[in-house]
Amino acid sequence: MIQISSIKICKENFKPYGDIIDYDKEKSFSINQRTTERFDSLATINVQYGHPIISLFKASPRKLPLEVQFLEKHPYGTQAFFPLNNCPWLVVVSNSTNPNSVICFSLKGNQGIQYNIDTWHYPLITLHKKQDFIVIDRENSNDNINVVKLKEKILINN
Repeated sequence: MIQISSIKICKENFKPYGDIIDYDKEKSFSINQRTTERFDSLATINVQYGHPIISLFKASPRKLPLEVQFLEKHPYGTQAFFPLNNCPWLVVVSNSTNPNSVICFSLKGNQGIQYNIDTWHYPLITLHKKQDFIVIDRENSNDNINVVKLKEKILINN
């Protein structure tokens, strides 16, 4: 079993896997008579063979250490998650199904992510309480998922 710990997410270390969705001042401007600050173009939705949809997910908390036995990826569309409850959460990604390439990122409760097409990842990991997410992905996701059991388990410590 391979043991890993989470590392703090930033644009540079997450770039191979997708985009961070957060309140980036460089991408903001005022609208509506300066009563609203808009954070624009934080990620680009990319879907093939269908169209994008917006969903709400309710994720139950998981306990650490957490055993990761599989990864999944979506070959026909990006997948974005943005938390609504401002609680920290974790993202597990990899550039392959090799257990040694798995990385765990910690996110603040006001940060979201978008996975690139074909990015291996583990399902939502919330830690403290049930958490709601806005999810943007491709309609008819049943044909847009590949799941692979890992040859060696991963244990996430924190």
